[in-house]
Amino acid sequence: MAHLQVVPLVEFQFTSGTVRGAMAPWDIVVGADTYIGAGLIMSIAPRTESMGSVEGWAVTVTGLDAAIKTLAAQEHYQGRIALLRKAYLHAETNAVIGTPKIVAVGRMTRMAIAEDRSSATVRIEVEPFEAEWNRANPLFLNDADQQRLYPGDLGASHVNALADRKVVWPSREVQMGSGR
Repeated sequence: MAHLQVVPLVEFQFTSGTVRGAMAPWDIVVGADTYIGAGLIMSIAPRTESMGSVEGWAVTVTGLDAAIKTLAAQEHYQGRIALLRKAYLHAETNAVIGTPKIVAVGRMTRMAIAEDRSSATVRIEVEPFEAEWNRANPLFLNDADQQRLYPGDLGASHVNALADRKVVWPSREVQMGSGR
């Protein structure tokens, strides 16, 4: 049996359309989608996770035509979906075997563009959805947030009056045993 090759595939869902790339010297076709072969000009920074945080991943493409800088600078990308897939290829025919597996999904957070005299480099940073779990929830249990979410609801109308009150729990009666 022939050995399998593994090729990373990236997909960026920009406002103007989806851009797909493959870390291979040739284009890879999966169903109706074509992943443009970027070969050695594309690199993917590894995704790292630690106990207290979830880090993202980044794709860098170098040696691009300088005109790409103008297109990239005009593109709205923040918050847009990015996918990293892993495709298995037959070693002799380079045909995709099965469906590429999704390795990471996230949102594009930053695009850095650099250029020299003849070419441009674009680096797109992606934050995984899990990173949102580490952010504080900006909602509070108060009447203002309740009215913003549910106009006219009176369920939290007395919460502000309770904000500075001292609460003794359990009550004094229960502590003394006379609360029966």
